[in-house]
Amino acid sequence: MIRTLASLILILGLLLSCNRLMADEGLEAMLRVSVNQQTAIWMGQQVTINLDLVTNGVRFSDTQFSPPAIQGAFLMQVDSTTIKLNERNNGQNWQILRYPLALYPQKSGQLEIPSFSVRFSTSASFTGSATAFSLRTEPLILDIRIPDGVKEGDMVISTSSFELDYSWRPDTTSASTGDAFTLTITRTAADISGMLLPPVPVFEQDGLASYPQTPDVQDSAVRGSLTGKRSDSITWIAEKPGQYQIPGVRFQWWDPVRQQLEQRVIPGLNLDVRATTGATASLSVAAQSAEDQAGQWIRMALIIALLTCLGSWLMLRHRKPGRTRYDEKAAFTELAKACRSNQPEQVYADIHRWLPLFLPTASITRNHRTLEMFADEIGDEQLRKILQTMQQAIIKPGTSWHGRELLKVLQGIRHRGTQSTMSHYSDLPLLNPGP
Repeated sequence: MIRTLASLILILGLLLSCNRLMADEGLEAMLRVSVNQQTAIWMGQQVTINLDLVTNGVRFSDTQFSPPAIQGAFLMQVDSTTIKLNERNNGQNWQILRYPLALYPQKSGQLEIPSFSVRFSTSASFTGSATAFSLRTEPLILDIRIPDGVKEGDMVISTSSFELDYSWRPDTTSASTGDAFTLTITRTAADISGMLLPPVPVFEQDGLASYPQTPDVQDSAVRGSLTGKRSDSITWIAEKPGQYQIPGVRFQWWDPVRQQLEQRVIPGLNLDVRATTGATASLSVAAQSAEDQAGQWIRMALIIALLTCLGSWLMLRHRKPGRTRYDEKAAFTELAKACRSNQPEQVYADIHRWLPLFLPTASITRNHRTLEMFADEIGDEQLRKILQTMQQAIIKPGTSWHGRELLKVLQGIRHRGTQSTMSHYSDLPLLNPGP
């Protein structure tokens, strides 16, 4: 009796094993790619592409894929959102795991989404072992339309919701040389990534220096709905007196719901720039930025720098022959002190006071181009980068800048002030002549 019962248990176990193997052998999987769009597809419009993983198994795991690069379009996975579906086919239950992808076409005509590979695992039961699949999608052809009023080759965004805010600081038409003007533009659009919002054009003109800041780009996705945001800031500094016109900026977008090309223009700025004296012009750049961004303490530092420059100017006017090297040494000592204290505004003032003494035959004017000319003459790329960072620190407080790096470079230049180093100033005597 016991032997008979054991035999029955063994036979039952073999039957169960055969059923599981049959289920594993019958496991199938496939891929489907479709477009979730019933109406016309426009350039710049977000189109949802559905990537479906399909299996007659019961679960998915270890899914891996990368959206392909497409010429004339952007295809990306906005977030990790997935949709679980099921269907019945030929008497079997099929499980579907859907990945919505966002497509942004940038050219009209036929657009092909090429085949790409997808890897995932599935199993016939919740307790069974997983089987890995590596499959490729079929190519998908879409017909893209160009909005009315848009030229082929132009970049356009399509959105039903577009918001634009801007500000001029200060909002005035009268200025003095050295004054700064900042335009800030913020755009927010639905169903589009912030990185696809086009950059703001930068207007440049002789006598009006432009400093575009790094844009702030943000994306937020809620249940697959994407909102993009981009904020741009451009600062202009008046270097020379005269009449200037910073032109307006036109933004356009296509509303696919209303099927209408919309636009909005940000007005420009007409500037009447008056001349100021040398020291005041150079320091007013930092003063304007300080009043807007840093507060009262920077203004006090600028006043001190102004008094220092005026005192130095009086000393230079009344200096006696033979005192040049002593005056240059004293000016560099003050410059070194400002560098060690890491005060970009004070360094800016002191380096312009020291330069005419270090290069007495040079025509030194107080503006940011002077420092670029000095770096070009020295031929030191590190010096150029440090001076550019210093000027950015003056315009935008909070910018990382270290005065000791500048001091180290200037000390090396000053120490090796030989005829070859200052080739342009051929009549300048050696600072450290040999025996």
